[in-house]
Amino acid sequence: MKNTFLLLISVFLCALLHAQKVQNKWTPTIGLSSDIVPTYNIVGTDTGYSNNLSIAPSFSIRNTAGWGITYSPKFLSGTSGPLIFMHAVTVGVEQYDRKTLDYAFNYNHYFFSGNKSVPYSPLSNEISGSLTWKKMWVNPIVEAGVGFGNDTSGGKNSLVNDIAVVLGAGHSFELYADQNLNMVFRPALLLNLGTNDYFSFLSISNYNGHGKNSLKFLKNGHQNNSGGNGNKNKSAGSPFSVSNIEARFEASAEWGNWTLRPDASLYLPVGKYAGTGVYGYWQIAVTYSFY
Repeated sequence: MKNTFLLLISVFLCALLHAQKVQNKWTPTIGLSSDIVPTYNIVGTDTGYSNNLSIAPSFSIRNTAGWGITYSPKFLSGTSGPLIFMHAVTVGVEQYDRKTLDYAFNYNHYFFSGNKSVPYSPLSNEISGSLTWKKMWVNPIVEAGVGFGNDTSGGKNSLVNDIAVVLGAGHSFELYADQNLNMVFRPALLLNLGTNDYFSFLSISNYNGHGKNSLKFLKNGHQNNSGGNGNKNKSAGSPFSVSNIEARFEASAEWGNWTLRPDASLYLPVGKYAGTGVYGYWQIAVTYSFY
């Protein structure tokens, strides 16, 4: 793990030095995305979970070198709590659709609004990075991240964290391209590893924060705390281990200033998480860039 993060930091510094040599042009972008968030469904003394649709507008500005900032308030349908359950702010650098290497390094901060229908997560910060090497037909993929924050459940106030790593490979297929329309499909097969102590909305581990079926993963070896306190490991500090095998399907269609990005993943839990069944994650986003 130490070597992985040293590698990510090294590449981040190289990207920073490269950015200084590029003539920067800042471009604002607006967007709208949607996915599924698990929420509590309390009937009498029984607590179950439901899937609720999340809608998230986004506002970002990014320069030619890929540096930028994004703000996204996330709205949740069908709950009694605040309509906006979270505000997400992302700062970092991203470079995609390059010939040799795609990369992204971001810091995310999540401001939770206190909606008790949403499982509690103490992980309000995330540092993550991803690398995709594209010189071969099969593109190696490495992603890593750490989420951290203060756990205040049960009257505590302690610093906690979760670590995740993704290893795998994929390929980009250009389905159609002309002067006005460009369509790309990117399937990948990945192995997810992590500590997975806490329910979270970390981008590096979507398998435990979206859809009620993802909570089966957390319940396997985790304690369910009702009343908005979420899913917390019985003894924090779980060993770093393989979580699941992921089949990821990403696509993009660019038409002028518009971009449509549907993403989906299927997860097969393995190891101590086996037996919870295959479940999925999806998101669809549309953006408009003012360039």
